Amino acid sequence: MHIAHSVYNDVEFNTIRQWLADHTSSQRNIEKFLQLTPDAQTEFIIQSFALTQEIINGIDRKDVLPTPSISDCEFWLKELHIHGSQLSEEHFKSLRYILSLSIDVKAIIDSKKYPHWYPVSQQLIDIKAGIKKIESVFDDAFIIREDASDELLSIHRQLKKTQTRIQSRMKEIFAEAQKEDWLQDDHIAMRNGRNVLPMKASQKRKIKGIVQSQSATGQTVFIEPIEIIELNNEFTNLQFKKTEEIQRIL
Repeated sequence: MHIAHSVYNDVEFNTIRQWLADHTSSQRNIEKFLQLTPDAQTEFIIQSFALTQEIINGIDRKDVLPTPSISDCEFWLKELHIHGSQLSEEHFKSLRYILSLSIDVKAIIDSKKYPHWYPVSQQLIDIKAGIKKIESVFDDAFIIREDASDELLSIHRQLKKTQTRIQSRMKEIFAEAQKEDWLQDDHIAMRNGRNVLPMKASQKRKIKGIVQSQSATGQTVFIEPIEIIELNNEFTNLQFKKTEEIQRIL
């Protein structure tokens, strides 16, 4: 049945679909709502009215109905079909939200109060194991847990141990250099992201290491001791292993 275009204005259909588009958080729904057209099929209209009325009845009963705000997830869900693809932390956060929302909706929509919505709700996924698995990898702030795997926990412990060794040994070397009056300043400096000793230029050969920088006057040379370089390399290698393990987990 053909519907005259004038009907769009007569029943304020344009206003209705614009309101729907303005009150959704999904880009996909915005496009869908703006392309809505009136329907003259009696069966479809009756079914749509029944679905709407059930929601209105639920609101009147003060049922705790979810009002979710779901970001567009279609593009990254499609990536799951690609072998070797990985989701980001933000995508896993969205996935957990969707799984939790599905479980909540299925629990609320029962066959007596929502006879028309019930068959629809039963098509929602209910994967509690999926939520549990995600929560075993991410903490409440959706940062990857240190104990997301036994290997990752071991790497974190080695990183902390190595970092402690770096700090401890650097303090010892600094104290020795300070005692011998080789230093220009009374604190450990940072250059190029490295802990360095602010050595007097005249004393720069007293400690084996790499010159990371020097002062504008040339009186201070910033040296990273060779022992610290080796420990930093060990720390870097552990960081690389950590990255690899996180990629494996995800």
